[in-house]
Amino acid sequence: MKVGKQIPSEKVEPTVEKHLLQSRKYLFNAYKSISDRNYDKASEFLWGATAQIIKALAAKKGIILSSHRDLWDFVEQLAKELEDKPLYDAFFKANALHGNFYEVRLGEKEVVEAAEDIRKLISKILGLIGIRDDEVFV
Repeated sequence: MKVGKQIPSEKVEPTVEKHLLQSRKYLFNAYKSISDRNYDKASEFLWGATAQIIKALAAKKGIILSSHRDLWDFVEQLAKELEDKPLYDAFFKANALHGNFYEVRLGEKEVVEAAEDIRKLISKILGLIGIRDDEVFV
C-alpha cells in the first residue's frame, strides 16, 4: 500500500493506540448524541470514529494518513485487496454522515442505520488490527 507517509517503527504502537482511543471516544459520543436525538452531531462523531479506526489500521501497517484523500485511497485499496465492497460502502456512508453535520439532511432513521453499519465496520477493522472489539469497546 503506497498511501500516506511511513511512521517510524517505534511510533507505530503509540499511534495505533491513540487512534483506537479516539475512535472509541467518538463512537461513545455518537451513541450518546443519538440518544439525545442530536443526529447532526451524532453524524460527525460517527465519521470521526470511522476515520480514526481507519487511521489505526493504517498505523498498524506503518502508515500515517493525514488527509481525506489519504483516507479514501487507503480504504479503496484495502477494499480491493480484501475483495470487500461492503467495507468501502460503509466508509462511503460514514463520509455522507460527515456532510450531514454541515447540511443536516439526514434524520433519525438514516443516522441510526448508518451507526449500525459503522459499528460493524469498526469491528471488522479491529479484527484486521488483531484486536477483539470487546477489548476496546466495552
